[in-house]
Amino acid sequence: MARKQGVAAALVGMALAACQPYAGEEAPDATASLLVGIEYMGVPLSDSVAEGVPCRFVSSGGVAKDGVELSGWVEGQVLCNDRIPYIFLAKKIGQSKFAFSLGNPPGPYALRKIVAVQKLPPVSNYSDGDIDSDLFELVDSWAGQCDLDGQGGNSFVGLVRWNGYEAVSGPPWIGAVWGFDVDAGRVVQISPERLRCEPMLMD
Repeated sequence: MARKQGVAAALVGMALAACQPYAGEEAPDATASLLVGIEYMGVPLSDSVAEGVPCRFVSSGGVAKDGVELSGWVEGQVLCNDRIPYIFLAKKIGQSKFAFSLGNPPGPYALRKIVAVQKLPPVSNYSDGDIDSDLFELVDSWAGQCDLDGQGGNSFVGLVRWNGYEAVSGPPWIGAVWGFDVDAGRVVQISPERLRCEPMLMD
């Protein structure tokens, strides 16, 4: 019961926080507070993160540093209220009692806990295009179209505006970049000067 009351209060706070303009590094909002601490098994994409939380998983993958995937850690994105993206960092805290039926032999799902969350501004990936045509696009290290410090092998999420160029780097085309500090259990801001991206061209 206390959990439900907490969720309701947080949703009211979230509605009030939505009136504030995005200004880069902002204080954690109500939705971020709801997400931190949630435990889940695997990532059923498009499924709700948890009951009473208006967010669904949209991506997840391992955390890499200097070309090495860090055991027990994942990062990903959730979409809240069908339009506001958040990135998260989660750690493995054990195994579930449920078996992963596709394994051979079947094995247990990893049980994970979200330890850090970062709210992002509206992005073109989750926009119908009719309201703001000049939004940044959300990109991540898994797409393979951007390099951090001139090389791959590091997990990040960035905001990019292409403007028809064959390659972009730094401001104003790179709006912001975030990485993952597993030692501190945090999502951290990275200098946009360190990111270079090329658009993904379709033949």
